[in-house]
Amino acid sequence: MPVSQPLREPPSCWRCRHLAISYDVRLPYLCRNMQIKTRTLPSEEVFRASGLECRGFDPKPTQPAKP
Repeated sequence: MPVSQPLREPPSCWRCRHLAISYDVRLPYLCRNMQIKTRTLPSEEVFRASGLECRGFDPKPTQPAKP
């Protein structure tokens, strides 16, 4: 019986340090790493164009909990 690997969540731009919001109303999302502006989240555009998950994902640093 083959061993199945646990399902991974695809990278989320909302948790990536490279995501920014642009001033362009038509292309509101910006990926600083890939230097692209998109209408949908950049990771979705990367998957749509190449069929691969985003390789530029870099998680945002976690902030300590406030007491």
